[in-house]
Amino acid sequence: MTIKEEYLTNGLVVLKDFFSISDIDAIRNEAKHIFSIQLKKHNISLGTESESDFEQALYKLFNINYNAFLGAARATQQMIGLFSLTCSENIKQVLNSIGLLNPVICVKPIIYFNSKNLAKIEGHYKTPAHQDWRSMQGSLNSVVIWVPLVDMSKEIGAVEFIPGSHLHGLLDSEADEWYRHIESKNLNECDYIAPNVKKGDAVVFSAFTVHRSGNNVTEHIRWSMHVRYNDLSEATYIDRNFVHPYQVYKPDSQLVTPHFPTEAIIKNTFAL
Repeated sequence: MTIKEEYLTNGLVVLKDFFSISDIDAIRNEAKHIFSIQLKKHNISLGTESESDFEQALYKLFNINYNAFLGAARATQQMIGLFSLTCSENIKQVLNSIGLLNPVICVKPIIYFNSKNLAKIEGHYKTPAHQDWRSMQGSLNSVVIWVPLVDMSKEIGAVEFIPGSHLHGLLDSEADEWYRHIESKNLNECDYIAPNVKKGDAVVFSAFTVHRSGNNVTEHIRWSMHVRYNDLSEATYIDRNFVHPYQVYKPDSQLVTPHFPTEAIIKNTFAL
């Protein structure tokens, strides 16, 4: 079965070793560096700088200064490496091969660091059953590419999909604290599968494919990223004027002195 045939039949396809390990590690290390800046500011030690020590330090930052954690988390979404990876020629070729004639990025790529220790609500680390098209509202053939930044396992909460569910169209959903979920009574629990994926793999799936997070029962962070694509050639997307439902970012708060950029601050910042 070809990649296109598998994708059209199941609504998802796993691309093994699609990215180089070095490229994936570079993204995660860049994100860790951003968090480390806030860790240093708040005098939180990284200990031996092992993965476990970093995780424990990040959990501490989350608890003592949530705004600092959140600011760093948002900064990771703007990483140049993140954007570079999701605009590669290899990705464009895959999208073309499964039917997206003129792909465009729907909304900026997102990096995730899922853990019960970094969550205010369950939906922040364990998303319920849903379809991404519910929020995207883009082309009918819109695609999501999900990339694990660490090796996945059931214990760390690997993503679970229902193959073939994309063929049923947009399913009814119910509003919740996270966003919207598909009620479990309308789905068959035994239909879920968790693809065996590791760092460097990619899962390409339809925005209509039902999926959910597994349950990360470990003390480790489940690092991953995803990016969503629309097709400018799809007829209904054209008819709906290339709709873009996502809100534009606004400042979190009013700037106050001494952080408001006065002439003196500006000159000092750019001083040779």
